[in-house]
Amino acid sequence: MTMDRRPRRPEGSMTRLQGFLLLAVADRQSMPMADLAHLLEVGPATVSQFVSALESRGWLERYLDPEDRRRHLVRATPVGKAVAERTLDGRRLRMERILEHLSGEERTQLVSIAQHVAEIVASEPELLRRPLDVE
Repeated sequence: MTMDRRPRRPEGSMTRLQGFLLLAVADRQSMPMADLAHLLEVGPATVSQFVSALESRGWLERYLDPEDRRRHLVRATPVGKAVAERTLDGRRLRMERILEHLSGEERTQLVSIAQHVAEIVASEPELLRRPLDVE
């Protein structure tokens, strides 16, 4: 018998990937399921499972695109948008707790480096999309 050593999530919590999906959808009016699969780099069946899990909680809803009934769209419900906002607030609070341990000079350096990285990614977004050459 194999033991699953992963820590159990509290009831009502979500995985990081589910949280990412919820935040991505809540940030938009609606989003095609195919775009979500591409964003998460998973197949259509996998994204459908993630959407179903969040849909069962009342956080997302899917529907047919009125302009192209072959395409499925997903949007956050009002409750889902509230959960997404609380999720962002929690992430900000955790980051603030971490940053409290840095000196003023270290925070200044961190901001400078983060801005530089953001400029690099903005000027060369394909850097994030290139496959890694791992042997």
